[in-house]
Amino acid sequence: MKIIVIGPEYSGYNAASYQFEFMNALRDISDNYYHYFARDAININTLISKANFIPDLIFYNHGWLQDNPSVKMINYGIMNKESRDNNIKHVIFLNKEYTRLKEKLNFIKKYKFDLIFTHLHNFENLNNTSIVSKFLPLACSYENISPNKYRKLVDRKYDLFFSGILQNWNFKNKQSDLRKKIQSEFFYCICDFPLLKKIRYWDLNIYWKPFYKNRFKNIISNFLHGKRLTQKEYFNILSDSKSVLHTSSPMGIISTRVFEALGSGAVGLFSMDSNSDFIFKNGIHYVSFSGIKDLIHNLYLIKKTKVNSRFQIIANTGRKCVENNHTWKNRVAFFVDEVLKL
Repeated sequence: MKIIVIGPEYSGYNAASYQFEFMNALRDISDNYYHYFARDAININTLISKANFIPDLIFYNHGWLQDNPSVKMINYGIMNKESRDNNIKHVIFLNKEYTRLKEKLNFIKKYKFDLIFTHLHNFENLNNTSIVSKFLPLACSYENISPNKYRKLVDRKYDLFFSGILQNWNFKNKQSDLRKKIQSEFFYCICDFPLLKKIRYWDLNIYWKPFYKNRFKNIISNFLHGKRLTQKEYFNILSDSKSVLHTSSPMGIISTRVFEALGSGAVGLFSMDSNSDFIFKNGIHYVSFSGIKDLIHNLYLIKKTKVNSRFQIIANTGRKCVENNHTWKNRVAFFVDEVLKL
C-alpha cells in the first residue's frame, strides 16, 4: 500500500509514544510512505509532487484534530476539499475522545472522510456521523519490551509498580480519583504528594512514581522518588515487577499500560472499571480488583506466590496473549485490512 501521512511528527514527543509507534509500524509495511507535517494548506497535487508517488491512502494521524481545549483552531492544517481525488482514500484517527469531540465530529462530517479509526471501544455510541468507524485498540511495541519478560514472579524485585499521572489534570470529571486514594492508602501524603510509605506496608516493595502538572512538585518527586524513567528503564522495571497497577483512563479508554504490563510478564492488577475485560479475560490474563481492600488482598497473594502458581500462570498467559495478538504490527495489519475493504 502507498501511504501519505499528514499531521504532527511524534519522534520527540515524551508524553506518550503510541502515535509514533503506530506510524513506525505502518511505514514498515508500506510499499511507499511519506509523512507531511507542515501546517500550511494541503493540496493533493502538491502532496503527490512532494511524495513522488500517487498514494492509495492519505492518513490523517492522531494529532490532525486538536485535543488541547485552549487552542482555537481544531485542525492541524488546512485541507483543500476541491482537490480531492476519489481514487485516494482519506482516513482519520481520532485521539482522546474525551476532549473537543463535538468539534472533531463536525470537522469529520464537513470533509467527508472515508473511514474513522478510534481507540475508544464504545465510540459508535457517540458517533453522530454517517461515516463508518472501526475500533483499533491501543497496543505495545514488543521490540521495546525487556528481554527479562520471561523472569518468574518469585525472582522479581518489586511487589507493585505504578508510574504516571494520578488523575487527568484537565479532565478530572472524566477520570476517577482512585489512584490518589490508593496512594493515600500506601503512603503518608501531603495533599497528593507521597512522602513516606506507611509502617504497615513496610513489607511491600513498591515502585511509585507520580507525575505532576506542577514543575516544582516534579522536581521534589525526582529527588525523593527518582527521576522519570527512560523508555528502556520503564520496561526494565516492568519486567522486574510482580504486579502492575492500572485504573480507569478518561472515558474508559483501554490504556497502553494494560498491554505493556501484561507483555512484560507481570500480573496486571486492573480496576474493574478499566474496561480491560473488553479485550482480555479476568482471572486468565489479568486480575481485577473492586476496591482498595481487594487490591491489597490480591497484592499480598501475588507477593507470596510460588513458582508455577495460579498467578504465574496468569502472568504467562497474559504475556503470550499480548505477544500473539496485541502488538502494533497486529494493529497495522487490521488497519490495512479495513482500508482495503473501502
